[in-house]
Amino acid sequence: MEMHELATKLKELKTVTDLVDIQEAIQKAIDKIEEKIGEKTVKKKEVEKEEAETKKETVEATEKKE
Repeated sequence: MEMHELATKLKELKTVTDLVDIQEAIQKAIDKIEEKIGEKTVKKKEVEKEEAETKKETVEATEKKE
């Protein structure tokens, strides 16, 4: 459920059942956000690892020239 739909449902809130639906929608939104944060963290670590490997290779190549 998108944020716009969530806002619309909040405006139309009438029963406890609606409240449960809203809580579930909020939890799904939180789960999506946490998943995206996790994906970005993994990508960042991969990039940092690649940069470290490249730097190491550059240093090794420089040392061989000397």
